[in-house]
Amino acid sequence: MPRRVRANPSRHAIDLRLERRGAARKEVLLLAKSKRANFVELEREVRAIHSYETPEIIALPIVEGSEPYLKWLMSSCEGS
Repeated sequence: MPRRVRANPSRHAIDLRLERRGAARKEVLLLAKSKRANFVELEREVRAIHSYETPEIIALPIVEGSEPYLKWLMSSCEGS
């Protein structure tokens, strides 16, 4: 799987449960766009580098999208 993943450090969330205990940490949202067939490998790679015991790793379906973008996305996942 190509390793072209970009994190967006300008977006962050604070776990309010941790904040109440004085242990709040900033989080970075990582979006990885790929094909369903790559999910298991992507999950394994994220777990290998993530500091949390249970990181949020989910797959969301694309319900709609512009045709040119969806074509680009599929072509960029070729060979993955």
